[in-house]
Amino acid sequence: MNKTAITRRNLLKQVGYALILLPAPAYLKKVCAGIPAPRNNHMQYKGVNYDTGTNFSPGNLSADWDEQAMQFDIRVIRRELHCNAVNVFGTDIPRLTKTAAFAAAEGLQVWIQPRLFHSSQDEMLTHLSMAAREAEQLRQQYPGLILNTGCESSLFVSGIIPGDNMEARVLQLTDNWQSIPAWNEKLNAFLVKVSATARAGFKGTITYAAGPWESVSWQLFDIIGLDYYREATNEKNYAEALRAFHQYGKPVVITEFGCCTYEGADKKGAAGHEIIDWKNSGPEIKTGYIRSEKTQADYLRDLFSIYQREKVHGAFVYVFNNAELPHAAATRYDLDMGSYSLVKALPADSGNQDVSRRWERKASFHAVAAMFRDGHIPER
Repeated sequence: MNKTAITRRNLLKQVGYALILLPAPAYLKKVCAGIPAPRNNHMQYKGVNYDTGTNFSPGNLSADWDEQAMQFDIRVIRRELHCNAVNVFGTDIPRLTKTAAFAAAEGLQVWIQPRLFHSSQDEMLTHLSMAAREAEQLRQQYPGLILNTGCESSLFVSGIIPGDNMEARVLQLTDNWQSIPAWNEKLNAFLVKVSATARAGFKGTITYAAGPWESVSWQLFDIIGLDYYREATNEKNYAEALRAFHQYGKPVVITEFGCCTYEGADKKGAAGHEIIDWKNSGPEIKTGYIRSEKTQADYLRDLFSIYQREKVHGAFVYVFNNAELPHAAATRYDLDMGSYSLVKALPADSGNQDVSRRWERKASFHAVAAMFRDGHIPER
């Protein structure tokens, strides 16, 4: 993850979850009381997000491509992490389709999510159209494949929130949150095109991963997808606000939830990476933080328990690996502390050529494996 990607996470702290105290959550509270939970207690999708390389930073992808390494990771996700599903995301469509095909062959329920950040609406729709056609070819062999049409488009696509780039749109959200209803109208006008484009090329189930500031017209999609992190400001009504989404009568799936790896990260949610100081001389961990794999593992257990009680149809942990934030013995350089990944990446210069030695399993990996294997929350 690079500095631009970090800014996206910073948004979720600055405005995303703060909106729970503002008008949209007031609406959610109003409808919560009368919405029964689904009768079906079975969580259909128990998965993890897998990054094939995303252009968080213009012109650069967040992960190097190694097909052998990808295959190793997918086997681990299926056989050790006990996932039955994976959300494969990224910018490069051949990478997406190769990963999705291999994951489906391994027996995983595959969600494929093309991401093209820093794009115009037309560019994004063209990219989605190409991905949809490729996904449809895969669906002929694997009928359960789902097309996840994108995430948080109001932030990453131009023409919805004012601003020439993501940073400018972040400022608009933080300074002019009163305009969010008007921006959501523009978002939904765009999502009409997204849905139509997806369905033109792909004949299976489609969804969209909404940010917490986005009020989506869910009739456009078959599944309600939510990037839904918990932190200090939304902790009290986190479950209640989630329950409101059952009103639409469609499956509700948590498309992202996760936590960083230090004491106190559970209170920062999607802004946990802020402990990284992106110096010109190289990134470092700010002083005063203590590594804690237990904090990350406990957070994931707690949220999975909530999802079970609220009877959501699925949940995808963010994220399997974040190779750009490697672990180091010295706290100052242990960038994995500011990572959401279930494995700690080893430095690229560590000399490990074996694909099985690029990362090591964290406590969160073992916690998720136990949850997904047994279907209940293990003892801490």
